[in-house]
Amino acid sequence: MSGYDFYPEVANDVADTAEYIARNSSLDAAAHIVDEILDAMALFGESPGTGHRREDLTSRALRFWAVHDYLIAYAPDEDPI
Repeated sequence: MSGYDFYPEVANDVADTAEYIARNSSLDAAAHIVDEILDAMALFGESPGTGHRREDLTSRALRFWAVHDYLIAYAPDEDPI
């Protein structure tokens, strides 16, 4: 695997999440969450089997990982993740 990449919609979701947290909490909290999301994505790029399946949500071979209140879904078989 060669790292990770965001679909444009996902990049927008991360930016919207950071904006929401900054507006309702603090800039530091927003930066912390974004850093944790990016760290998780880097982990998936290095270890694509990380996370768990959610067959109750989808029949696709997606993996899921929680970062605080945010659920990340990714396709471990795609390159890049």
